[in-house]
Amino acid sequence: MHDGNRRKTIAFISCAPHQSRLFSFFKRALPPDVDSTIVNVNLLPFTFEFWAALPRVLTAPNRPRRITDPAIALDYKKYVVNRAVVLRPLDEIVEWLWRVVAAIYFELFIRRFRKRPIDLLVVWGGFQLPVAAALIAARRIGIGTLFCENGYLPKTIVMDSMGINAGNSLMGKTAEFYRGVTIDNARRERLLDMPLVTRSLKSGSAASENITLPDRFIFLPLQVHDDSQILLYSPHFPDMPSVVRFCALGIGEYNRRHSTNLRLVVKEHPSDHGRIDYSDTFRAFPDAVFTKLMNTQQIIEKSAAVITVNSTVGIEAMLHLKPVITLGNAFYAVPGLVQPCGRNDDLPTILEQIFRNPADRDLIEHFLYFLRYDYLVPLDRNNLAASDPGPAVAKIMKALP
Repeated sequence: MHDGNRRKTIAFISCAPHQSRLFSFFKRALPPDVDSTIVNVNLLPFTFEFWAALPRVLTAPNRPRRITDPAIALDYKKYVVNRAVVLRPLDEIVEWLWRVVAAIYFELFIRRFRKRPIDLLVVWGGFQLPVAAALIAARRIGIGTLFCENGYLPKTIVMDSMGINAGNSLMGKTAEFYRGVTIDNARRERLLDMPLVTRSLKSGSAASENITLPDRFIFLPLQVHDDSQILLYSPHFPDMPSVVRFCALGIGEYNRRHSTNLRLVVKEHPSDHGRIDYSDTFRAFPDAVFTKLMNTQQIIEKSAAVITVNSTVGIEAMLHLKPVITLGNAFYAVPGLVQPCGRNDDLPTILEQIFRNPADRDLIEHFLYFLRYDYLVPLDRNNLAASDPGPAVAKIMKALP
């Protein structure tokens, strides 16, 4: 498709200031023989080519009649999750508008990529509507892709050619794959007890809690209710109340079978504070302990095990050698490393198994070692001036066709 003699070209697609800053940091560090551009999708609706695509979209005989691509659908799913009840009658109209806007962006990027061929598309996340449309256009033409996202360990980012979360290139890797990783013992010693970055409450809070953790408990960290991790990668549990219910009932049954007093400790996600009211769910399970403010790492350290849909808290629990149960699609939901569990599985039996079999320290260390030293890219997004762009640029250059 491309002239083999022309210079390699990279397009960075940005939809937020922090993304533009990061991509500018990469752009400045690229080799001089590589061309690059940063496209701010927030400015595209103010261009002539955006509106010129509208009549072509509306008159196209094969225009899509519903949203099917999960990447394009995410923003619409977020709208449905968060929209007021009184707006439900407008759902069909809103979905139609979503399809039209998605088709406009797709048409715009198809024409841009054909007019000025590029070799690699670099994005952050990839699920925002304009960015998702750019990715679909790139794949249609055969352009390479590179997805960036927050890393799973401190001062790291993800740079993956396939996707992020359960869409990344690690999905499907087996325990044998990680056991085969060659380990340097000096680096291994620095892995365990590495805390993840603590996240502040979304809207801030001066409130305090007077909570005493139970003697023996399972920790359930809730996740952002409208995040892709739940809306796209949680096929068994559509929302956080269904997760809490499954865990609370399962632990209750475990206690009945074993005459124990295992408890459930639930922490709201900081980004949902002030956005979602879980009070009805909490009242439905008075034996569970609910917190907004307690330190996540301290809860993990005192827990008997951690249950998560697919949160990075599962990885933090591995750092403390805690048994982990995953309820959704996660790249680290590797049997032997964690215990996957679906809606139809018997949670009490799974709890019996993880308490009977200690965590596989060797496998955990191999997994974390690969994650830290082979997969994740060292970079402090909060202090780019002190960061070395070399590893990230090496990933970009490797992704270039």
